[in-house]
Amino acid sequence: MKKIYSFFVLISSFLYSNSILIESINNDVAQVRISGKSESCSVTIKSTGAVGQTNCVKITNSKKVKILCTKRKKVCKTEDEIREFVGMKPSASNYKTCLNNAISDYDMRVCNGKELERQDKRLNKYYKQAMKSESNNKVRLKKAQRAWMKYRDSKCEAEASLMEGGTGEMLLMSGCLVDTTRLRADELKTMI
Repeated sequence: MKKIYSFFVLISSFLYSNSILIESINNDVAQVRISGKSESCSVTIKSTGAVGQTNCVKITNSKKVKILCTKRKKVCKTEDEIREFVGMKPSASNYKTCLNNAISDYDMRVCNGKELERQDKRLNKYYKQAMKSESNNKVRLKKAQRAWMKYRDSKCEAEASLMEGGTGEMLLMSGCLVDTTRLRADELKTMI
């Protein structure tokens, strides 16, 4: 019984000693505390995802991942971990970070999925704005957009077929969709 109790105390202290805690959320700012057994630090995260004031130690690792740590660096969290804890999606600049930190094809597909969602929102936003623009022929733009969607799907299927049946097939497909959608969103932005 003593061994089981000691194991439970050990696991409990591990789970609860290194934590992120939301202290407050006011308007556009969340005040977050990173704490360990004997030390803690605070950081503000703005609604844009930007890190505001902090008394945490800021570190950037060799992969350019931004990390916040308590003073003696006993507890560290990446900025993305803190953003996700607060309920914010990682920012665009974190797409590369996500891919750099990915361990498996699955992790990379998750990164691509999140980035595709972000790029698809950009594309839809700029398409709607371009359709409202007086300088654009709406019928032609709509026809061009439909043709582009067919092109994107065919292009990405062709690229993915290079690894047909392999584990990289889905990864090539999702990466192609991200890149092609980003480029089209950038094109539509110039039409506004």
